[in-house]
Amino acid sequence: MEIEIVEATPDNPLGGALNYAALNDMSETMLGVSSKEQAIDGLQYLWQQAGNRFSHEYTLVATIESQTAGAITCMPVEKMDHAFYKTFIDIVRYRKLGVILYAIRNFKKMMLLSTMKEGEKGEYHISMLATRPDFRGQGVGSALLEAAEERGQAEGYDSISLTVKKDNDQALNVYESKGYKIVGDIDLEDIQLYRMRKIIAAKP
Repeated sequence: MEIEIVEATPDNPLGGALNYAALNDMSETMLGVSSKEQAIDGLQYLWQQAGNRFSHEYTLVATIESQTAGAITCMPVEKMDHAFYKTFIDIVRYRKLGVILYAIRNFKKMMLLSTMKEGEKGEYHISMLATRPDFRGQGVGSALLEAAEERGQAEGYDSISLTVKKDNDQALNVYESKGYKIVGDIDLEDIQLYRMRKIIAAKP
């Protein structure tokens, strides 16, 4: 089956679910909700907005026979850092008073998530990569990685980075096979990640 990579659109109904597949329960903490369903709903709201780090605006979608098979969100680290403020504003708009009350009770955990240093300035960064379960094993993830690397090259970057959970051996092996190397780690109370980087040749 042929995999087509297209620009994401705000009306894709799977944007929230794909982001949740990549973030899991971290998204519940970030959004201040207590269930997977609420988290997916909140991430779908963020997907539909512009300028935040979970927006369709920075995302490429893989399709197979016109069906969404997976997605990847990628942007320069500087843009991702800048998008934090818009992300916070959009979450407040979504949760209204609820997120304020949650933030008071969970201030330390939310601050850890918001200040987590995922990449270095000068890198192109993959902040989300997810493949739908029924399309795994068909090369979707590899096609999305290649598309993100090509986009980084086209924008003049010579390195691309991502993070992966330390206990996700399968994903770690895949990234290493694609040329990504561990360059650091993130050790927070509930989050243990490797930082990985790959050198890509910038286009002249």
